[in-house]
Amino acid sequence: MGNETTWENIDRLYLLCQPIMQVESLSQQELNGYEVLLRSEKNNRFPQQEFSTMIQTESGNQQLMEWYAKELRRLCQKKPETRFSVNIHPQQLLWQSTWSFFETMAVHKEQLQIELTEHPVRIQQESFDLSVAIAKIKLMVM
Repeated sequence: MGNETTWENIDRLYLLCQPIMQVESLSQQELNGYEVLLRSEKNNRFPQQEFSTMIQTESGNQQLMEWYAKELRRLCQKKPETRFSVNIHPQQLLWQSTWSFFETMAVHKEQLQIELTEHPVRIQQESFDLSVAIAKIKLMVM
């Protein structure tokens, strides 16, 4: 397999939808969508080590993003009036598979909100500019 990264247990991942509440007061609260969280059946937690390994290569990230797109499409179709907040690690913006994911999910752009996590990018491409990437995301999802 060489230096390609794949995760054989990707079918043991699942998405957890955590409610996002808009609270005006104790008596005035309303559901404002869901934050979509990646979890592993192994321990019902975020699979930090596997995730970090996968997003370090295009092939690993592609495997993850294809799975993620399939699961998110299922969610969006099941709950067409619901808004979902999706976390993306800035490192993932280095890979074409993430941009393909955004293109694939554009049909659900009214339902999706993209959040970049607070992690640094391990720059592997000197031409990478986070502000340019953010502007590109805005054009794709707005």
